[in-house]
Amino acid sequence: MLPPDSKMKRETAATMPGMASDADLERLRTTASLEADELFLTLMQAHHEGGIHMAEDAAGNAEDAAVRELAARIARIQASEVAEYQILLDELLAGGT
Repeated sequence: MLPPDSKMKRETAATMPGMASDADLERLRTTASLEADELFLTLMQAHHEGGIHMAEDAAGNAEDAAVRELAARIARIQASEVAEYQILLDELLAGGT
């Protein structure tokens, strides 16, 4: 695990698709109620979509079979979670809980 203030962690966060920026996280911390729920789901959806691309790449290109299998499983799980986030967003925006 990288230290929270490491240069590599900052560079990865700045270039990895789907990573929330410091401004996104600050907005999430300071936003209230349903707007915060919507922002959380939107950020997580983007984060997982970025993770799917990374996992699919590893599933197709990793040297180790166990890593390929794990990556494929991660891609499937995150795709399912993205769909769940969308359902919750749709319900939230329609006024349901």
